Amino acid sequence: MPSTPSTRPELLQKAQAVSSYYDHHPLVQLERHLVLAGYVSSDTRKIGYQLAALTGLGVTDLERTVEHFAGMSVPKLMHTKGEAEYRRLEHRHLRRLLDAKPHAIITLGDGTLINPSNRQRVLDQAQLVVLDLDLPSCYWRLRQGATSDMDHWHPLYSEALERFEQVRPFHELRQPGFAEAHQRIDLGRHGRGAAVDQLIKLIA
Repeated sequence: MPSTPSTRPELLQKAQAVSSYYDHHPLVQLERHLVLAGYVSSDTRKIGYQLAALTGLGVTDLERTVEHFAGMSVPKLMHTKGEAEYRRLEHRHLRRLLDAKPHAIITLGDGTLINPSNRQRVLDQAQLVVLDLDLPSCYWRLRQGATSDMDHWHPLYSEALERFEQVRPFHELRQPGFAEAHQRIDLGRHGRGAAVDQLIKLIA
């Protein structure tokens, strides 16, 4: 004989009990957001995602957020509406992410901190860690990650990457913003895995 079905309140109670049992809880708690920034090719997003996977912390990538709200990729947005429009959206959504709770990992585009207002807001509201690369490391990482189509090594540069000097203006323009970081990790020396380990020690 079939058993009598549970009432709706009983089902809800059981569902809530199971949900509570499997609630997501990060392994660490952040007093402020952890913001990761780096030069082009510094794997900022990948490192942020790996750190989130190991700690249970939330992670949001600013470029992906802008793409979501703009309805198009960063290269297409810059090509169709210009860099100024991208920077406007970037500034707006950075502010929104920094004001959000609970505190989490935020990964930035390589040019976000060129804007002094963005930089000061991050320094005031978060712990800023720069994943550092010298100019030769930036260049060779871009070359090693290249495909046969080199048109998109950076959204602001449409030519193929063939010369060391092509990367220099991007690297030098970002140095002042990165120099003010609360912490810097030499990514060229340590590599991605070691950088994640250092970040875990930093926030543990």
